[in-house]
Amino acid sequence: MRKSIDTYVKAIAHDNEQEIRENYMTVADYIINNAENCTGYYEFFDDEELDETGEPSEAQIDELVAYLRENYTTPIEHRIEDIMLTKHSNGCDNLQYKADGKTSEVDGEFYVDKEDRLHHTHIFENGDEMEIVIPYKNGEHTL
Repeated sequence: MRKSIDTYVKAIAHDNEQEIRENYMTVADYIINNAENCTGYYEFFDDEELDETGEPSEAQIDELVAYLRENYTTPIEHRIEDIMLTKHSNGCDNLQYKADGKTSEVDGEFYVDKEDRLHHTHIFENGDEMEIVIPYKNGEHTL
C-alpha cells in the first residue's frame, strides 16, 4: 500500500465529506463502495505494487479493506463553525453558524449562565446534539 495511505484517505474523506455524511456510515464504507463499484483499488497502490494488468492482487485488496475497516469506521465528527452573534435593531440576539456545512440561524432569547456564557444546543439531522457556548456579558458578546 502507499506509504501515505492515511494522507490519501483523509483527503478523500475531506473532498467527499457531505456525500459520506448523507449516504454512508463511515469513510471506509464510502471508499470500499466507490472502489468496488466505480474506480477500482489501483489508485491506493504505487505502480510497482500493481501486477502486469495494472491492478492490485486480491491479497493486496483484502489487506487494504481490512486496514480501512480497522482505522476508518468511526463516523465523521460533527463540526460547527463560522459562529456569529449579532443583534437585530429591536435588540434581539441572532445566532448564525454552519453545522456540518449547512447554515443555521436562531433568533431570540438564549440561556446565559452564571459565568456570562450564552448557550445554544444544535440538533443534527441524525439526532446528535452539540452545544455552542459563547462568552456573553451584559448583552455584549465576544468570540
